[in-house]
Amino acid sequence: MGIGQNRHDPPPGQTRAPLKAGIDHALIYCFQHQTEVDSNRHLFLRQSEQWLPQAIKDTMPYFLGAVTDDYVARMDELRRLRRELRKIERRLAEHESVKGDGFSKAQGLVTEATDLGLRPGQGIPETWDACLEALRELNGANATPEEEYTEAEGNEFHRLQREQEEILHELRVVRDQMEAAKALTADSHGFSREAQAQTHRLKSIELFKSKGDDHNTNCPLCQSRLPAGDIHPSVQAVQNSLAKLDTKIRHVEDRSPRMQVLINSLEEKRAELKSHLRDNREKREAIQRENARLEAYRDHNAKKAHMLGRISLYMESVPQLDDDSGLKRRLANMQAQVDRLEEELSDDVVQDRIQSILSNVSRDMSHWASELQLEHAEFPLRLDLGRLTVIADGSDGPIPMNRMGSGRNWVGYHLIGHFALHRWFVERNRPVPRFLFLDQPSKVYFPEDKDWQQQENGAVDKGEDWWKVRDMYKLIDDLVERLGGKFQIIVTDHANINGPWFQDAVVDRWREGKKLVPVEWDSVVSNASDTDQ
Repeated sequence: MGIGQNRHDPPPGQTRAPLKAGIDHALIYCFQHQTEVDSNRHLFLRQSEQWLPQAIKDTMPYFLGAVTDDYVARMDELRRLRRELRKIERRLAEHESVKGDGFSKAQGLVTEATDLGLRPGQGIPETWDACLEALRELNGANATPEEEYTEAEGNEFHRLQREQEEILHELRVVRDQMEAAKALTADSHGFSREAQAQTHRLKSIELFKSKGDDHNTNCPLCQSRLPAGDIHPSVQAVQNSLAKLDTKIRHVEDRSPRMQVLINSLEEKRAELKSHLRDNREKREAIQRENARLEAYRDHNAKKAHMLGRISLYMESVPQLDDDSGLKRRLANMQAQVDRLEEELSDDVVQDRIQSILSNVSRDMSHWASELQLEHAEFPLRLDLGRLTVIADGSDGPIPMNRMGSGRNWVGYHLIGHFALHRWFVERNRPVPRFLFLDQPSKVYFPEDKDWQQQENGAVDKGEDWWKVRDMYKLIDDLVERLGGKFQIIVTDHANINGPWFQDAVVDRWREGKKLVPVEWDSVVSNASDTDQ
């Protein structure tokens, strides 16, 4: 039969298994039983059986030629190319992943290194290779922190701190000395004031004192000399107290200038210590500022060292990538092959081919419907693959076969549908058997054999039905003739038209006891059954 490798793959989401067209599917187009040839619901053999309509829909594109004989091989080639394509895409994706995510990371590292001053005066590279080259230059570089200088500065700061403590201690000592001196001076002034007040009160005692006389024995009133025994002892005591007070006052007054000198000296020393303390604070603040700068410098160097460590780790993790230009060329070539095969094997292309083929088939159907004068023949006809029926596109919408009048029309549309398909099969050399078997297509016109015989023998006038049957057989004869003997139509029927074109095609007449299966065969079968028993 020449049925090549073929396979129908259901659309995604459908659960039925892939189907391969075989001879059993091809024979569907080769037989029309008497109960099918005039059916208004089913156009093809066994179409009423479950699952068979879907099998017809799935395999007809192959038999029509919309799906080529090398379809399976090309589909297998497409699958192979897709697998290879995915492998190459995965390899390139790995490269691009390293160059993509890796590029962004590498560029980020270069940017950070540039910001830290590791690449002074250089821009940020824009390609993967340039980033790697920049990182290779940075890899292995060293940061140089000034540790010794920082340590020296730290010792000076500690010395100044100790000096500050010493100055503060001296200031406390001077402050205590000043407070003591001032307190003593204040006490001396208080004593002097009090002593002077007492002296003024005791001045009255000088009344007993005569000129040049150490002991005043005269009366303070009359200045007459008093007898020695008459001098009162309290007067002498007062005089002695006054003398002591005068001595102490002179001593205090003599010491006061020296205390003031001491206080002034302490003031000067305190001022000097405060000046030293200010100098010490300024030096410490200068060192602290320098230390802050050094700390920032040290932190900057630490950041540089950390950055260089990250670069080194990244460079160790970057795989050695081969040149992918060859892969890209292979990918482009393979993608072109896949695109071409996908376009040629796509459902859209197959559907376009099916519609184009059915358009040609429908053109023959419309022409033959006019020859047979079928109802709705004035409208364009088409074979509907989705519903597996004949449709007339009427002015008010599509008219399916089950609405096309009587059984005579149904027989006619069955015939022209199958005739058009077989003409396509033959002319396109499709793998469908080159015959069509029709069982009693004229029975809708002449249910009984005698009805036909009466009209054929002239017992009654040939009516319209007789002429329609003649037209039907004439169409059969013309089709077989047109196909040059490449197609055979086998008919079992009551019709028997006088005329060479018909009679030459008659093989046998099963009448008067002559049958397709000879009567003798029945006796042979019966005898065989009796023998077995």
